[in-house]
Amino acid sequence: MSDWGEGEVETAIKVQALIENKELSSIFYLRLFFFKSACSQLSSSDYHHCTSNSLSSR
Repeated sequence: MSDWGEGEVETAIKVQALIENKELSSIFYLRLFFFKSACSQLSSSDYHHCTSNSLSSR
């Protein structure tokens, strides 16, 4: 697996914002996979915060 850099994290945040605006709501399961992958690169405490934020709204 490749490491996540600042650019990927910023992109993830922007994608999350689009999804929350229902613009990409059709790819909910991709969002689930994408954010679990992104969050898994963080420390355990940040992982919980990351997954909670990314999956809080549907």
